[in-house]
Amino acid sequence: MIACLAATYANAAFADDAAIAAPARQTVASTPTPAEDAYDRAMAFYRAGDRVSALAALQESFRLSHEPDLLFDLGRLEREMNHCKPALESYRAYLRAAPESAYAPASRLAIEQLEPECDPPPHVARYWTAPKIVGWSALAAAVGVGIG
Repeated sequence: MIACLAATYANAAFADDAAIAAPARQTVASTPTPAEDAYDRAMAFYRAGDRVSALAALQESFRLSHEPDLLFDLGRLEREMNHCKPALESYRAYLRAAPESAYAPASRLAIEQLEPECDPPPHVARYWTAPKIVGWSALAAAVGVGIG
């Protein structure tokens, strides 16, 4: 099982919710899976401050493993990188995959906070009105009086 970045790297900026404990990664003597290898690369990139590479490696880890906790991690990292809509979608996908998990309350809170920013209400279109053109009014007055 792949541990959540939020719990594994407690000092990470996107891991501010220390009250939630992620399942620990099982250590076995076998070779890590490709998903675990991608996850380890994501952690190394994150620690080195390379958020873009960390995001790519984390996405690869999820693509290979479909581990729901990685969706939560993706949301946190995308939010940290100010990628509002992808973060919102990652949190929503996480709740669809693991609605009763330990991170579900934090995901719901993140969605609640991000929705006004990422999905603002649709702009109400103003109706069109004919502009008041002074020239046309003057021309109409001149024609009406018989000047034109």
